[in-house]
Amino acid sequence: MVADERACRQILINLLSNAVKFSHDGGEVTVSLRQQGQYLNLSVSDNGIGMSAEAIAHIGEPFFQAQDGLSRAYEGTGLGLSIVKGLVELHGGTLRAMSEYGAGTTMTVLLPINGPAIKLPDTATVTPLYPDPAPVETIPWQDQKRNAL
Repeated sequence: MVADERACRQILINLLSNAVKFSHDGGEVTVSLRQQGQYLNLSVSDNGIGMSAEAIAHIGEPFFQAQDGLSRAYEGTGLGLSIVKGLVELHGGTLRAMSEYGAGTTMTVLLPINGPAIKLPDTATVTPLYPDPAPVETIPWQDQKRNAL
């Protein structure tokens, strides 16, 4: 797969941490990875608290949390899924969520296996910012004599 390793690791860490955080004691978190056509399908599922349809519509918005206010039961900044969404989109992929309130959530990331499908002509070649400097003639140090003052 052509992708940024650190970004893919961050995507997986964020999805797993959310799945664990929103699962009940003794809950189950499942990770699956498979090829789906020209994409890699990474899914993280849990049987935790789930989300409402309204909350799913806001996934990826920075600082959004389904439970807000001072009485919320879960810690966090609400940036995890917005980071995931941003990293997935930078790779030309998509983020999908399926959830049922009280029954759990499945977050699915689809990433293109071969990276961006089309490389734009203006980015296909590297244009140097500065022309190569003219070669400078150097005198081997072994042939120089020491001068003392």
